[in-house]
Amino acid sequence: MSRLFAWLIDGTLLTLHVAAMLWLAGRARWIDLLLADVRPWGALAACLAIAWSWFFVSLGGSTPGMMLLGQRVETLRGDPLTPAEALTRALLAVPSFALGLLGFTLALFDARGQTLHDKLCGCVVVTGPPPLR
Repeated sequence: MSRLFAWLIDGTLLTLHVAAMLWLAGRARWIDLLLADVRPWGALAACLAIAWSWFFVSLGGSTPGMMLLGQRVETLRGDPLTPAEALTRALLAVPSFALGLLGFTLALFDARGQTLHDKLCGCVVVTGPPPLR
């Protein structure tokens, strides 16, 4: 359940980012052009979500929502993700989302709490302090 709250925190922060971009577009008088077709905003939101996950997971092993709830992403071996592994995981999260959130919902029923993209890239989200290395 705490994983759901981490997603909600990250989703709220991402939504605030997109809202800030819309506000800036309105200030620059681009809003009519940008609101004429909403598909670019969906693509922008997907790119922002990929960048968000990749940046934070490769930098410190967790997104801001995960960090607030004491969670981090590790490989199944217990190692932190490399930047390439974090990018792969972030990219695979898009189909997990596009499947009507079924890829994310899998974590609620999986014994290890893995999402579809976690399973595909061999990762798991763990709770607790990171191990001393």
